[in-house]
Amino acid sequence: MEKKILIDLLRYALTQKPTVLPKNFDEERLYKLSRKHDVQSMVSVSLQNSGYSVCEKFKRTDVFSFYKTEQQRFELNAFSKVLNENKIPFILLKGSVISKYYPQDYMRISRDIDVLVYEHHIAEIFSLLKEKLSYTPKMDSNDHHRSMTTPLGLRIEFHYSLSDDKALPVANVFDNALTVDGNLVLDDVSFFTYHIIHMAGHFKSGGCGVRPIMDLWVMRHKMNLNFDFKILESLNLDKFAKAVIKLSSVWFGDENGNVQEHDELTRCLEEFIISGGSFGNVENAVTISRGSKSSTKHIFNRFFLPFRVMNKKYPILKKVPVLLPVFWFVRLFKSLFRGRKRIISEINTNKNISNSMINMGEYLCNELDLKI
Repeated sequence: MEKKILIDLLRYALTQKPTVLPKNFDEERLYKLSRKHDVQSMVSVSLQNSGYSVCEKFKRTDVFSFYKTEQQRFELNAFSKVLNENKIPFILLKGSVISKYYPQDYMRISRDIDVLVYEHHIAEIFSLLKEKLSYTPKMDSNDHHRSMTTPLGLRIEFHYSLSDDKALPVANVFDNALTVDGNLVLDDVSFFTYHIIHMAGHFKSGGCGVRPIMDLWVMRHKMNLNFDFKILESLNLDKFAKAVIKLSSVWFGDENGNVQEHDELTRCLEEFIISGGSFGNVENAVTISRGSKSSTKHIFNRFFLPFRVMNKKYPILKKVPVLLPVFWFVRLFKSLFRGRKRIISEINTNKNISNSMINMGEYLCNELDLKI
């Protein structure tokens, strides 16, 4: 019941079309589900607009969302001023751009602020922001961004890659960028393409949550983006994109809230996404990565990732691919010391996962043409 109520309330928040809720529902369970997907503020607003007196947890969420939105606005203005004064170009990404298209910007709070910069500017950016704003550099174990933390604990991620440099070369992205409200933002095609690439990455790791689906609805009905699938076709992500776009129409409908009907694929997507929450979970990760593989082969493939994945984690492999076996063991060594609990949990889940979940993973991978 809470799943349907959650979607109905989010649709109300987006379209302003009122919804009728069941008389008796468990507000505590609804709060936990909305928190799992980081949409408490939207659910709280819709509940209150529907005439419900919300619990203290929802009320605290309203205050926190408003505070964090103002904090992010302050920090965005602060570091933008420093970068602009030093003629360092940057492009705003994700929530910093799309939040203003929601009924209230605090409804779409972000966990951090994401910007795109040239990699050769990273050292200068860190030096300036450490000196001017007392930002603290953080260690990041990834291949596409470096981050800093503000004195109040807000995280700023400086991306120097949009996940696939062949599909979205940084130089081309800067050349095609648009100026909106005095800031550079991605052009429509890059914005949509990056959103799908980023979303698919989380999906394949166990789930992406409901917020990217809401963002797709906002892109179509508020930003009026013309979705272009050409780049996504080259990445084999066009089927995934079309499926999640349809799910956004099933959940939230058109600008008036008139919804489409479910089909087998959207129902399966709904179950997978709702159960996984914003960051996914181990069961979903095993479900989607195992597919038709045996338990033993799945574990082997998880430890010894293919070259196309490893060269993103360890860029030196692009120049010296013969080092692949060395970095397999580097990754294994790091995992055993830093992610032991996750490894044990995944092995146990892999052993005990139900046939129905395995079938779901195989079905999704086949229908969406996902390469895991």
